[in-house]
Amino acid sequence: MSIDPSSFVSIGTFGASHGVKGLIKVFTSGDTLSQKKPPITVYTKKGQESFTSLSLLQIHKQANHFLVQIDGFVSKESVAVLTNSELFLPKEELPQTEHPNEIYTFQLLGLQAVPSIGGEHLGYEVTDVIDNPAHPILEFKVLDAKAETLPTILVPFLDQFIGNWDIHKQEIEVKQWEQWFEV
Repeated sequence: MSIDPSSFVSIGTFGASHGVKGLIKVFTSGDTLSQKKPPITVYTKKGQESFTSLSLLQIHKQANHFLVQIDGFVSKESVAVLTNSELFLPKEELPQTEHPNEIYTFQLLGLQAVPSIGGEHLGYEVTDVIDNPAHPILEFKVLDAKAETLPTILVPFLDQFIGNWDIHKQEIEVKQWEQWFEV
């Protein structure tokens, strides 16, 4: 069976084992794991390896991470092979957002910068969302693949700089865009 990597979204990373009974720490950037009820099937991969499915039998929220019990892993040595592996869920299995204006971070990737929704594209798209303690930062790059140097523009994901977005139109409004982009 061939697995399409674009149909998955990373929800965290396995950390170190915890205790002697096969529990392992999972560090996430959201609360997706706390919204799922075990047992759940997740996928993992380390580096360029292929995806491997795992069944999470228990999920316990800790201060800044989760502790999980994985089917078939019964000792700290057995879970140690998962340390630093990424944890994935198929996009269609992500919990629904609670509010209509909420989206997942991965949905911002590929959105094209516009001065207003439905306006003319500025020639830049979101290529990354950088976690920052104060607020996320959107990374924009020029769309023209023929450009010799691809400038990177970093825009704080704050109301004063980013307006509305439309996932269906693949657009994101950049306020005061003249300060950020050369068009």
